[in-house]
Amino acid sequence: MTDVTEAPSTPPDETRPAPAGEPGSPSKTTTDSTTTNVVPDGQIAEPEIERSGAWRLLLTAAAIAALWWWQGLALVVVILALVFMITMHEFGHYITAKRAGMKVTQFFIGFGPRVWSIRRGETEYGIRAIPAGAFVKVPGMLRDEEVAASDEARSYRKASFKDRVVMASAGSAMHFIMAFVLLMGYFTFFDQVNPDVWSVESVVSGSAADAAGVQPGDRVISVDGVPTPEVRDLSEAVRARPGETVPVVVERD
Repeated sequence: MTDVTEAPSTPPDETRPAPAGEPGSPSKTTTDSTTTNVVPDGQIAEPEIERSGAWRLLLTAAAIAALWWWQGLALVVVILALVFMITMHEFGHYITAKRAGMKVTQFFIGFGPRVWSIRRGETEYGIRAIPAGAFVKVPGMLRDEEVAASDEARSYRKASFKDRVVMASAGSAMHFIMAFVLLMGYFTFFDQVNPDVWSVESVVSGSAADAAGVQPGDRVISVDGVPTPEVRDLSEAVRARPGETVPVVVERD
């Protein structure tokens, strides 16, 4: 009688995956417009954001120059002002999300293909080809959005209700802040009225001023010997002498 003992065997074509970091270990990395480097010890280095070539910058500059030539500087200024306002709107979302501990993965000006981008920490900053706005990307802002397990705790949907409300309304709040700052700057530096210096802006055809030879830009010094340092002084002097012919002293450049 012969005993037959079967020993477990491994098929020749069956292989076990090597632990991560050992030679022969399979790896697969998927990134969005990034270049991934693997260092000698098998660890994955930080992805480097793919930067567009210089030709995109040249094309964008050429498009702005063509728009300037076609429609003039005014339209370019209007577009840049709109882009600035929208960027500040998105900056409100960005700064409040950061302060609340949310993960901001992207902050871009414009839409379409990348013109230029750079990564600082966990956020990619950049410019896109179409200057039609700006956007900030926070994981979990959409209900059915898939979020990596490592980012779930810092996603938008995991933030407190107060932080979500503050972030959502921060963009609109930035418009009020910008309006206040611009108005204060205008009235402080550009709209300084000197009541002692005034001049005639326009003269109605056929009026007494027109008959007297008053011209736009003239400064009325006095009416019938009465000084008129302010506009209301001129009005009072004229109303006090209805139907009379009075001497008017003007200063003309």
